[in-house]
Amino acid sequence: MAGASPREQKKRQEIVRRSAALFLEAGFSGTSMSAIAATVGGSKTTLYNHFGSKEELFEEVVHMVLTTVIKSIDDIDYRTMDCRSALTAIATTIFSAAQAEQSIEVHRLVFFEAGRNGSGSKALMKRGPEFGQRYVREALEHFVSQDELVCRDADKAARYFFSILLYHHMLYREAGMMPELSRTQIAEHVDDVIEDFLRICPVL
Repeated sequence: MAGASPREQKKRQEIVRRSAALFLEAGFSGTSMSAIAATVGGSKTTLYNHFGSKEELFEEVVHMVLTTVIKSIDDIDYRTMDCRSALTAIATTIFSAAQAEQSIEVHRLVFFEAGRNGSGSKALMKRGPEFGQRYVREALEHFVSQDELVCRDADKAARYFFSILLYHHMLYREAGMMPELSRTQIAEHVDDVIEDFLRICPVL
């Protein structure tokens, strides 16, 4: 919220944090602003002073969950790493965050609501797949510029990277047919992904 005081920002963050549990438990349609106000403490008027609508609040919940993912990816300084190590670190971070239970719950909720009002869809795509693919593309372009990698189309390669990294596991996770992978299982999966990817875009 532009121009908000530290106190107002803190209150806004508290509303988002506490309403997240309600949305994830009851869904978007099953969560009312009255219920959120009762949980947070205060009135609906207070909520509407911070958020113009329930849709806006829900988008902030999605944004909050994905911001943690974005920060963990941003913390990777691939410019100080060799290509294989950087791609391994990026893939491990993205996969670990994407398959986490809260992330899966948010995906399920957003997709369920997408056919009704699309609340959260833009926030999810912008702060999730679009951000991740852009980050991978920029990393690929960096290693191509350093003559460490052969890649004719970094944008297309980034989409392929995301697909082989996430598609199968996310599909089954979101369907409730696969548990979270352990660190060892994640490492094995990422190694397989990197090997497959570097056959398409080989390291020099």
